[in-house]
Amino acid sequence: MTGQPKNTTKNLLISLTVLVAVAVAVWAALSIDPMGRRGAGTGRDFDKELQKLKKFDLSLLKWSESLPAMPVSMDSPVALTVLDDGNICVGGDKAVVILSVDGKEIGRVDLPFAPQALAAADKKTYAASRNIIAVLDSDGHEQARWAPLDDVAHITSLAVSDEYVYAADAGNRVVMRYDRKTGKRTYKNGLADSGAFLSGFNAPSPHMDVALSSAGDLLTVDPGRSRVQFRDVYGDVLTSWGTQGSEITKFHGCCNPAGIAILADGSIVTYEKVLQRVKVYTPKGKLVSVVAGPNEFSDHPKNTHVVPDIAVDRHDRILLLDPVRKAVRIFKRKVAPRPTTGASR
Repeated sequence: MTGQPKNTTKNLLISLTVLVAVAVAVWAALSIDPMGRRGAGTGRDFDKELQKLKKFDLSLLKWSESLPAMPVSMDSPVALTVLDDGNICVGGDKAVVILSVDGKEIGRVDLPFAPQALAAADKKTYAASRNIIAVLDSDGHEQARWAPLDDVAHITSLAVSDEYVYAADAGNRVVMRYDRKTGKRTYKNGLADSGAFLSGFNAPSPHMDVALSSAGDLLTVDPGRSRVQFRDVYGDVLTSWGTQGSEITKFHGCCNPAGIAILADGSIVTYEKVLQRVKVYTPKGKLVSVVAGPNEFSDHPKNTHVVPDIAVDRHDRILLLDPVRKAVRIFKRKVAPRPTTGASR
């Protein structure tokens, strides 16, 4: 009988330990933020704190939006590229739509797949679905379809050089390289290979982006590390920059920048999701200007995480495919200054 109090105490301690472990597990589960919704520096009252983060120095806002935006007659426009003749190609809804420079729809071609990424060069358009890339002629008809990737693949961006097509596969978190003439995948040594050209990316959300500079350098985004990377033709990193944080000079959240494009002078255009903002940086990573602040965007419908595609046209205007407004929005450099304090309108 003398051992009963000890057993009772022991059982109580075990019960308390189990309760604490369960509480910690529940807290951890509720704290998981795989899509980066709360982002860096925000607490659980996400919406209230996000409003505070939307403020920035308006003297940085050196671009203005050309109105009206170009409407796109699609339910889910997701992909954007500029064609050789300056017209705009938009992909989505198992189709591509061609818009003239003044926004009129001048062509539409139905496809057997829903394009998620587009790139164009030499009167050809490269359209990617989740795990395949198709080559379209100038009329939008399919000329070739390259061997598919695995079922995990999720191609979200394409870039075209004289020799290669680069594809960012956010599913496998790699960049693939294809020979433009044959459609065969090539590894770093240039030989045919089914492996990835580049790997090691941290992509918590299902999006990665690639772009090419006029000098031929390959730009990649490592969104989980908030880095923009310049690479040579072999894929090796030449320079890398970017810092996570809510400040306007940094990239907010777990997986930004989500989109990149390149201006004629080599400056880098970036798009950040969630705390939506479009900015311009020097090639070395110094913030130059803000194109659009968070209040320039409509909120995405709940539980949707479509990343707007961005591009630069021959007039050095920044094009943004807004999937919420279902329109191509155009931003150009402005001359008139804006107030120097406050929040974006």
